[in-house]
Amino acid sequence: MQAKPVAANARDYLTLVAAEGDQMGKRKLVLLAHRWSTIDPRTGDRLDADATQLVLVADGRDFKLTPLAT
Repeated sequence: MQAKPVAANARDYLTLVAAEGDQMGKRKLVLLAHRWSTIDPRTGDRLDADATQLVLVADGRDFKLTPLAT
C-alpha cells in the first residue's frame, strides 16, 4: 500500500531576521530564526520541534547557529 502525500506542495521554510537590541548603550546583535511548514503538523511527519542544531550555508561557508539561553 502506498502512502498518501501529506500536501500537494509540501515545503519546509526557515525565515531569518537580523535584530539589534540597545540597553543603555550596550548593543547586542542577534539573528532570529523561525521554522515553519506548509505540512499539517497533525500528520506526524514533522521534524523534531526541539531540534537546536542549525547550520546556515552562505558563500561556501558553514555557520553553526546556537539558540539563546532562555
